[in-house]
Amino acid sequence: MCYPGESGISFGMKKAEGFEIVLYGDLNVRTGDLGDFHNLLDTPTLLSASRASSDPVSSSLSETLVDFFDDNSLTILNGRSTSDRNGNFTFISSQGSSVIDLAVVSPALLELIVDLSVECMPYSDHLPLVLKLKGLDNMKSKDLYWPRCLFSRNMKSKDSKKFCPGTKYSWVADKDISFKGNLRDLAILPLTGSTLDSQVERLTIEIQTAMSRAGMRREIRSGGLRSRPWYDEECYTAKKKMKESLKLYLLQNNVVNKDLFITSKKKYLSLIKLKKNQYFDDIQNALCDARNASQFWKIIKSLKQRTTIKGNIPMCDWEDFYRRLLSSPPIMDAYISPALSYMDADLDAEISLIEVTTEISNLGKDKATGLDNIPNEAIKVLPDEYLILLTNIYNKILTTSSVPSRTIIHPIFKKGDPNIPSNYRGISLSSNLSKLFTSILKTRLNNWIDKRGILAENQAGFRSVKTIFLPLPH
Repeated sequence: MCYPGESGISFGMKKAEGFEIVLYGDLNVRTGDLGDFHNLLDTPTLLSASRASSDPVSSSLSETLVDFFDDNSLTILNGRSTSDRNGNFTFISSQGSSVIDLAVVSPALLELIVDLSVECMPYSDHLPLVLKLKGLDNMKSKDLYWPRCLFSRNMKSKDSKKFCPGTKYSWVADKDISFKGNLRDLAILPLTGSTLDSQVERLTIEIQTAMSRAGMRREIRSGGLRSRPWYDEECYTAKKKMKESLKLYLLQNNVVNKDLFITSKKKYLSLIKLKKNQYFDDIQNALCDARNASQFWKIIKSLKQRTTIKGNIPMCDWEDFYRRLLSSPPIMDAYISPALSYMDADLDAEISLIEVTTEISNLGKDKATGLDNIPNEAIKVLPDEYLILLTNIYNKILTTSSVPSRTIIHPIFKKGDPNIPSNYRGISLSSNLSKLFTSILKTRLNNWIDKRGILAENQAGFRSVKTIFLPLPH
């Protein structure tokens, strides 16, 4: 710590026995390229013994601070590592650029240092320092821990990143004509010689491609849109330009590149402020224009921030938990008699195009999607040739008893210890194309039951055109 001394400001520190020191942050002292430690030559480390710095200026306290580090055997890491060979600026503003954010460590930690880098994340005038240590440099928490990744049945650890959706297809009603035109421009693979999996994959890819060409595709960034719903593609583009200008300035230190970065940063900050104000102005206008209580509270509900309890459960523990849960034999298998397996003309008939189109017309809007990201709105406007292909796929599923569908499981915390998988309720997010197939089967079963009068008349629950009040005596 620093304190007033007889001849100005002095530095002092007490070190606890058995502990090493990592000093990290804004020290507000420009040290230039001071701080060479030739004793590093005797230490097995990836760091350079001599320091480099993009900031040649040494402030009045620089020698005092460096002597303090020397007296306590502390090493400045800036300007020594592979990613920071030039000693990049850590503070950039319209007033100037400097290296005042330092990382300092004890000698015993030097052999653990893999790299030090100045990140191009210009969200303030200070740029963040990232220190990588041996044994941790290849570990990525987003790959190993929930909730960054979702679990998919039959997923292997190496596939976990592949099933973390990074793309969102959002339906835009006024672009449906463009979507249908894009679909007609794409070629459909013939059924002959194609496997069921390849047909489903091709159908999925073509729908996604048509939506993408119609401008309905966007990338999901970390941080999410729920906390910043005003942050649109224009903001992402402005941020990208700002980061690119910062990288250019760090590579080529000159006035032109610095001015370019400062200008792009000001534009970015002004843009997100404008977008935020416009968003809340729109919310205020929508509340004023609400015609009934339902519309009013729908807007209020959209503003609520959801609180999520997150545990640090490794992905391998999730896999083991759901593998044991899903591999358990069904309880009803022991009670199903072989005599019950028989063919029925109504239930086992080929699925017709009329059945498919009828169920499609009943699909709801704004429903969650599965791994394929295909919304119901896209299915409802599929051209006839795609409906025929979909009908043929469903018939192939019916005859082969093979469903080419993967379901992702989204664990929702219930209660108890958030680090125990069994304290979460698994919510399955299935493909809408798969749910359409199950809806067709459900309708068939309901018609089959009603036709044969299998259910009693007083069985009204979960049946169409019936209510639980009908069996009650008057």
